[in-house]
Formats: sequence, structure tokens, C-alpha cells
Amino acid sequence: MENVSSYFMLNCVTMSPSPRRILLLDAEAQSGEALKQLIASWGYDVVLQQNTSPGIQFISETDPAVIIDTSSLSPAEGSDVLRELRAQQSSIPVILVAESGTIELAIRAIQEEGAYHYFEKPVDANKLRVVLDLSLIHI
Repeated sequence: MENVSSYFMLNCVTMSPSPRRILLLDAEAQSGEALKQLIASWGYDVVLQQNTSPGIQFISETDPAVIIDTSSLSPAEGSDVLRELRAQQSSIPVILVAESGTIELAIRAIQEEGAYHYFEKPVDANKLRVVLDLSLIHI
């Protein structure tokens, strides 16, 4: 019996999540495509938008499980995008990725504006995967 429960626990931990739609907002084609391929390799259906306006329109047409916004040039712009996204669909977890920032901006993005998580570039792929997987648990 112990072998069965060990096998079950091991497989539950190592199994990839079922494919879910991720909306990736990234203004840069090359970095956006690279991040899209990385996230897709984890078993997600990733839709890349290189302009935030079509991304926001996409939210009203479909229902992405998570939004990753790397499109902003500054942390302040990222906060503006988050506010607009929240006005459209407040239940979707939003992960912000900013070029640079301060701990104050991260706290504001999470506490005041409702970001699920905040990263500074460059993002560690392992940490992003953990945060992405955890964000889907809360749906």
C-alpha cells in the first residue's frame, strides 16, 4: 500500500497541468515569442499579443486562465494596464513583469491594483512556472 501512495504522490507532483489558455502581452516580438514557447512547453495554450489594446479586447472575447503582462516599458505603465485589465475581467490572475522597479511598485501592484505576482526582468523560468501553476490553483 505504501508503494501505491508513494507512486500516486510522485505522479501528482510531477504531472504537468492540463492545458489552459494564457494571454501573454509582450511588446517585443522576439522576447514574446521566446516566452510563449517556454510556457507552451509546460503544457499551456499561449496566445501572444504584442499590443495591449488587442489583448484587452481578447479578454472580452475569450476567457484566458491567466494573463502575463510583460508589455510595459516601465512599472508605472504596467500598473495602468493592470487597472484596465481589472476593469474588464477582475477574476483573472495577472502576473506583471517590469523592466525595473522598486519594492514599493511591487507592493502597489499587488495590494492596491490586484496583481497576482510581480517580477522584474530578467525572470527566472523556474520561479515563473511555480507562480503560474499556483495562480491556476486559485481559479
